[in-house]
Amino acid sequence: MRKKILGMFGAFCLVFMLAACSKNVTVDDLKANDWIAKGQDDEVNMIVSFSDHVMTMRVDASGLKSTAENEWEALGEELGTALVNSMEFKLEYELKGDQAKIEDPDTNKFLEYTVSREDEKIIFKPNDNKEKENFVLEKYTKSKTEKSNNTKDSKTKDSTSNSRSSEVSESSLSTVAAIESSAQEYEEPVATIDDFYGLWGVPNSGNLLQINQDYTVTTVDGSTIPMINTTFSENPSGQAVMNFTLNGVPKQITLLSSNQLSADGTTYEFQGYMTMSELSARNNANAQAATQQETTNQSQTTTTVLQGESPEQIASRNGISVDQLLSLNGMNKDNYFFAPGQQVRIK
Repeated sequence: MRKKILGMFGAFCLVFMLAACSKNVTVDDLKANDWIAKGQDDEVNMIVSFSDHVMTMRVDASGLKSTAENEWEALGEELGTALVNSMEFKLEYELKGDQAKIEDPDTNKFLEYTVSREDEKIIFKPNDNKEKENFVLEKYTKSKTEKSNNTKDSKTKDSTSNSRSSEVSESSLSTVAAIESSAQEYEEPVATIDDFYGLWGVPNSGNLLQINQDYTVTTVDGSTIPMINTTFSENPSGQAVMNFTLNGVPKQITLLSSNQLSADGTTYEFQGYMTMSELSARNNANAQAATQQETTNQSQTTTTVLQGESPEQIASRNGISVDQLLSLNGMNKDNYFFAPGQQVRIK
């Protein structure tokens, strides 16, 4: 009888142990601690913490060994470590039974894992065969170095060295704060010189203004003058304004639109990305072409009748009326004749 009772008790203990070993990891288990996922070199690790649906990961570079040979290199190392330690990644996750889904930051898709417990470790095994490495979490405890840094009354043998280290640390933190502050306060500029760059002119006049990308202005007489203390702002109408000093005189140019700007009360229109000499050459070429066309038109006094053309079509093609066409050729509405290939007067 006693042996039977002992046997039943042993079987009960075995079942209890197996049940305890097979218990699934829960969200509460994940939330109960901070965890560490060690890197391959055991120097740079990831500290992991969990909420109900968010997994937060931050880099822990406190284990990196210093290779600095002077104070400046030490400052650089502390600055880099402070920046790395301030980095934080938040990923969505979901845990149901022994199956977990964790967001992939590169694709925004979810990777699937099988979750199990091994002693005090929690193991995430990828369900995808391509992902061969397990994701292993161990309970995170602060190192002696971290505890020492957090103890206000800690003492060192070399007070001078400690003072220098403190100065370097404070400088690093100040630099980090300045970098973060400047990143938060950065705003897209209202305008740049590229918005004003190009050749501008007043229609039907020789008034030209060339604004160059090297912050100079070329006037119509060919002089190039530097713009001093150039700044950009926005007026109450939301238009970009460029303020500068030209030959000691304060100037202001307002960008009315992408094709118009205002300077000294005069409205200029955009002529293109060219110089004044290039514009002059283009205008001369256009003028010559227009003169040649006018000469051609003036010399042309006759035209050839095309196949199937009526008097109306001949007159319209040459910019005259039917009555003019008939009169120039000694014809009238009651007596006219036009044949293909016939030469008729149009002037």
